[in-house]
Amino acid sequence: MVLVSIISTAQLVASAADSWPTYMHDNARSGVSETSLEVAQLGQQLWVYRSPAPPRTAWSGPPPMDAGHKQDRPPATRDFDTALFVTAEAGLAYFGSSVTNSVHCVDAATGETRWHFRTGGPVRFPPSLSQGRIYFGSDDGFVYCADASSGQEIWRYSAGEADARLIGNDGNLVTFWPVRTSVAVQDEKVYFAASLVPWVEPYLCSLDAQIGADDGEQLYRVRATAPGVMEGYTGSPLSPMGAILVSPTRLFLMQGRITPQIFDRATGQHMAALRPPQDGWMSSMSVWTGAGTYALLTPENNVVTGRGRIWTSGSTLNEFREDQPHEIVARHPAAYAMVIDGPHAMVIVNQHAFDDDGRWVETKSTVACLDRKSGTEVWQTETGVLYCLIKVGELVVVGGDELAFALKVSDGGEVWRQEVDGRATGLAAAEGRLFVSTDVGNIYSYGRP
Repeated sequence: MVLVSIISTAQLVASAADSWPTYMHDNARSGVSETSLEVAQLGQQLWVYRSPAPPRTAWSGPPPMDAGHKQDRPPATRDFDTALFVTAEAGLAYFGSSVTNSVHCVDAATGETRWHFRTGGPVRFPPSLSQGRIYFGSDDGFVYCADASSGQEIWRYSAGEADARLIGNDGNLVTFWPVRTSVAVQDEKVYFAASLVPWVEPYLCSLDAQIGADDGEQLYRVRATAPGVMEGYTGSPLSPMGAILVSPTRLFLMQGRITPQIFDRATGQHMAALRPPQDGWMSSMSVWTGAGTYALLTPENNVVTGRGRIWTSGSTLNEFREDQPHEIVARHPAAYAMVIDGPHAMVIVNQHAFDDDGRWVETKSTVACLDRKSGTEVWQTETGVLYCLIKVGELVVVGGDELAFALKVSDGGEVWRQEVDGRATGLAAAEGRLFVSTDVGNIYSYGRP
């Protein structure tokens, strides 16, 4: 048994170059992989996983209102867990579930179940893979480390102070410190935050990836407070959620309805808030202008964030310098999602309207390739409403309403299209296979048998 375990771990490490090891591929959440997908093989559906029920999102629906624009029903700002997202490596695919409260491991070629690991609450992000191990968090307040090939638990850690539970928005019992930021593994350390509501202070943690300890050099469990973010607020206004970003020196935590926050990676101490400089009354309200849980780091470690759409008239993405968090270096009007490929950025741009009930409704989308330096358009294609995109080799893969399709990076020409059930809001690719996750709880696999 020991020999088998050693061989399995070696295979997992060896195949890491052609893997999708964490949510959106890396801790910058770039959605970019240099692996390749063969267009001729994408027409072959390998398997479909169908969840017993649609994902139970942590914060279903939109906020009750946007006073700035007098909108009674603005779009959801905390839309980070709409599907069962996938990570994959060494012939195996993994996903967390907010329905079964588990992490599932399946054969990437056949979809056959290898094992599942049950927790005490919903698992909202896929596990992160590193050195033959998986790392993931749950609404039960624990971060887990398990063997990637067998699912056997290695260690678990809880940042919370008590074992009290309450009924969450999704109907599940949840601790006051669920882990909803994903779990990032980098340089033998594990990073995450645990939080539920802003009036109960959150924790930011850096753990030893091998043993799960929080004591040692650059290891910590600290209260993730943000002094001065909201004047007159006595507690911490933060409730981190959405995938954590990791740069060489900083950690970035999304907040949903207020602007993202920056922390020192070595100490966990708060550094700044991402928000444009403003004077007078709007200086306190600018915490709302960068809202949303969508974010990524550019190759220069600039931060692209937005899509919160509160106190704004669209889903603009703003790009901030990492070392100048009050300086917007680029603004992408109506942009919903982005991937960066060297000098180019591929962007989903959504158009919207308001229906008779005042609901925000996205009506159609464009995928555009932009020159990052000049902002000029290289190519574009218009289609129905879209939600996500990734770059895999020489292809841009896009998910939308009941479909997924692939475009050539060079000229935007469509080379593959497939209908799916539901909104395709999650994409991943590894070892010649594409995984499409939808908001009805399905995962589709296409590509290399």
